[in-house]
Amino acid sequence: MKMLLNLLNPNNTLVRDYLLSAPEVQAKHVASIKEIAEYIQSYGYDCVLIDQELTLQEAGSFFASTQSYHQDCIFVLMNNHRTLSDDEVIAYFDTGFDMVLRSPISSKLLVAKIRAIIRRLRGLQSSTIEIGSLKIDLSNHQVFLNETQVDLTKKELVLLECLAFNKGKVLSKEFLLEYIYGGIDEPEIRIIDAFVWRIRKKLADCGLEGDFMQTVWGRGYRLSDEVFKVE
Repeated sequence: MKMLLNLLNPNNTLVRDYLLSAPEVQAKHVASIKEIAEYIQSYGYDCVLIDQELTLQEAGSFFASTQSYHQDCIFVLMNNHRTLSDDEVIAYFDTGFDMVLRSPISSKLLVAKIRAIIRRLRGLQSSTIEIGSLKIDLSNHQVFLNETQVDLTKKELVLLECLAFNKGKVLSKEFLLEYIYGGIDEPEIRIIDAFVWRIRKKLADCGLEGDFMQTVWGRGYRLSDEVFKVE
């Protein structure tokens, strides 16, 4: 799960530090709302977490300026400053926020809430993606083929999850690189070819036959479910 953080309130230091180091989260912290707008226009994120005390006008202006870039991203406002009335919370929802939370909140509970919303946005009923004999456990960060666990690195798992979420769609190497690294210390784009090769080999070593991560020359990669289908 890729998250963009704007957590400046000292009450949220523990949450921020947890998200920046949690193995299930790829997080980037920025210092301003302006930077958030710039990042979501350039890179794909699953969630944006904000704890600034935005007025309704500021929130409305922010979402108006970014509305064409964040259809698949959820926005969470963490309120540290004062108790909001029901009408105020509803008004923040109306500007574009998907959740308005009172902090402090348990870091693990926060991640679980966000993950649940992302699952529903992507049409998933559980935290597991099943494509025939392939099973991706999003909660425990594990991959299984015919009940045999496949040992993938964190970045290999992120790439496979991204292709699985977009099954049948061709994703460019540029998109995959941005999704995995989020513009932070990005290596050369051919690292994507290396990740794909490693994932193919590891699944083949577990008994998978056939090309499931299809190369679409000049365009990128696509996940096909044909080889996973159980007769």
